[in-house]
Amino acid sequence: MHALQIEISRHLYMNEVTLAKNEGFDATRALLERLIFALIGLDLPALVGTPPLPEKAAAE
Repeated sequence: MHALQIEISRHLYMNEVTLAKNEGFDATRALLERLIFALIGLDLPALVGTPPLPEKAAAE
């Protein structure tokens, strides 16, 4: 299983003392939404490539 972990510093989108959203919240949310949609649209088989042929088939 493959995984992607993204860590975002809380000070970018909230006041870490009061836990209230700050002026960066909407921009951070928009950026994450764009990232999610870009990841959804990836052609994963193209990233992995085609598997190599077995040795016997490659020799024929």
